[in-house]
Amino acid sequence: MEREDVDPDRLSWDDRTPLSWAAGKGHEGVAKLLLERNDVNPDTRGGEGGRTPLSWAAWGGHEGVLKLLLGRRDVNPNGSIIFGRMPLSLAAERGHGISGRTPLSPTDQTGREISGRTPLSLAAEKGHVGVVQLLLERSDVNPDPLEPRYGRTPLSWAAQNGHEGIVKLLLEIKVVNLNIPDAVYRRTPLSWAVGNGHEGVVELLLERRDVNTEILGLTPLSWAARNGYEGIVKQQLGRKCVNPNTPDTNSGRTPLSFGAEHGHEGVVKLLLERKDLNLNTLDKLYGRTALMWATRNCHEGIVRLLLERRDINPDGSRKLGRTPLSWAAGNGYEGIVKLLLGRKDVNPNTLGTPYGRTPVSLAAQNGHEGIVKLLLGRDDVNTHTPETQYGRTPLSFAAEHGHEGVVNLLLGRDDGNPDTPETEYGRTPLSLASGNGHEGIVELLLQRNDVNPDSSSRFSRTPLSWAAGNGHEGIVKLLLGRGDVNPNTLGTPYGRTPLLWAAVNGHEGIVKLLLGLDDVIPDTPETEYGRTPLSFAAEHGHEGVVNLLLGRDDGNPDTPETKYGRTPLSLASGNGHEGIVELLLQRNDVNPDSSSKSGRTPLSWAAGNGHEGIVKLLLGRGDVNPNTQGIPYGRTPLLWAAVNGHKGIVKLLLELDDVIPDTPETKYGRTPLSWAAENGHVGVVALLLQRKDVNPNTCSKSGQTPLMLAAREGYVRIVKLLQTQHSRCIP
Repeated sequence: MEREDVDPDRLSWDDRTPLSWAAGKGHEGVAKLLLERNDVNPDTRGGEGGRTPLSWAAWGGHEGVLKLLLGRRDVNPNGSIIFGRMPLSLAAERGHGISGRTPLSPTDQTGREISGRTPLSLAAEKGHVGVVQLLLERSDVNPDPLEPRYGRTPLSWAAQNGHEGIVKLLLEIKVVNLNIPDAVYRRTPLSWAVGNGHEGVVELLLERRDVNTEILGLTPLSWAARNGYEGIVKQQLGRKCVNPNTPDTNSGRTPLSFGAEHGHEGVVKLLLERKDLNLNTLDKLYGRTALMWATRNCHEGIVRLLLERRDINPDGSRKLGRTPLSWAAGNGYEGIVKLLLGRKDVNPNTLGTPYGRTPVSLAAQNGHEGIVKLLLGRDDVNTHTPETQYGRTPLSFAAEHGHEGVVNLLLGRDDGNPDTPETEYGRTPLSLASGNGHEGIVELLLQRNDVNPDSSSRFSRTPLSWAAGNGHEGIVKLLLGRGDVNPNTLGTPYGRTPLLWAAVNGHEGIVKLLLGLDDVIPDTPETEYGRTPLSFAAEHGHEGVVNLLLGRDDGNPDTPETKYGRTPLSLASGNGHEGIVELLLQRNDVNPDSSSKSGRTPLSWAAGNGHEGIVKLLLGRGDVNPNTQGIPYGRTPLLWAAVNGHKGIVKLLLELDDVIPDTPETKYGRTPLSWAAENGHVGVVALLLQRKDVNPNTCSKSGQTPLMLAAREGYVRIVKLLQTQHSRCIP
């Protein structure tokens, strides 16, 4: 440093001076040497955030360097804001106390960062007692500043984080307000301390007579009970002025209610030691007692503690009428159910609202076999009480959901009707089990003489109908093994037989079983649209089912449905089921050219939908008219294929001598060429123009030629094809 040609303020690649680096690393000796030079600027900004050497020293907590820099008059302690903070704000946050004769200006200690936090606020949050003490010794430091961003004071931060020593220091100052709530959560210092379990801080705050003990509608005891802070609960219960039954102002819940809900057994024990504790208070919001909360959340230990008290109401119900037993039974809490049933004053048959369900009903629905067994062990339990909404019994729920063990238990009781239908749809337990495929339950129910295996629901659907429609083959076998089941029952509103339901859904095995019965009528149509099992199977492509149905000689394979007049062949052709079409065309009693109510033939449907293989099959018959015009548009099969751009089918049809390629539709007078041109089907247009009997200038009823339509849509290639052909409109 003795060389005069050395630049002590030269900037590095990141704009930092040697002094900046020495200050940031805490090299006190180097800093001292540099500061002895008259040509060193001790306040040069540089590096990240434009920091001065003082800022770097404050950030790193290098107290010796700080003293050196602050001893210089040409160092501005407020000159550099780093990330919105003054140098001393940074030092305070990190707990780097500044003592001795370091010259601190008032602005150093009270200058806020951008977020509005003072050095005192930061030090209080971090728990730096020495820094806080140092700052509070200054008369110009505000001990109770309210930061604008979060609205919190130093006391609030210290209380939240449990810094007991700092809280004590701040409480010694009379101007510190204990009850200022923060701007975000509206919580006071006491609220933060209680909520975080800082027992010592709570004790300090409660020693002040001016502290507000209501915290967001809750007492400190409620806060502590809710969070399980036993020490604070014990502390609070030791205060003569504390009422253990004070409810919160929002939901009317007591400390016992909170402790029981959250499973804080130690807290509950402490509260139960108070003789003036009310165990049966119902909260305003849900109408639940402490026992109800503990039961609902499966806190068995707390339930046991509460039930040991003679003054507990074990049957206290909530607003919806559900008792603790109801909740425990429905949720499968077997241990709690045992505890509750051990009380003689528990009613095991209480109907909860809004559905009016008993504990056994809820346990049965959810398959809690052990609980059902416990309840059925009581002589006073009514096992078949129906719910009030739809009249469903416990057996109905268990059968529907497949709880075989529960069903077995319920059927072991002889005080109920196992065939009771529910009131909404009129379905019996057997009907529900059959529809949902619970074979074991169906077997159990069919062993009973008091169960009707052929009962009809409100829609006249029998257990066989449900099983057949849903594909439960084993159950169908069981039901058909009974001699008293009618396999031809028509259900409403569609009037479908079990065979028809099985055919619709393609359950081949069930169709085979039903067709094996002599009394099954395979061709019975539904009552809504007159559709047969074959009609549905052909439409949906169930080839195996179609094959089975065609094997019977007592049905008409060409029966049209009544709504649109389409035959099984028409439906299969339109949906592209080639194998089924082939099967049907092998029959002499199937008309390959039958017309629906709209005049469309199987060929028309296949051509329009692009099923080329089916078109080939149909054209292979000599009795199919390729020029049939359907209604209301009067379109031929060729026209349908041209509209939709099915080039292969157009080619097949144009190869026939008897096809008239220029037949216009009757509604708009448009030819196949007209539609193909408008829709941009270049290949179809080219094929049609190869025919001499196609007039490229034919006008539609609206006076438009194919060229006009192609030009309007911007199809350049089609326009080129038509230009050589076009001259004028020929109507």
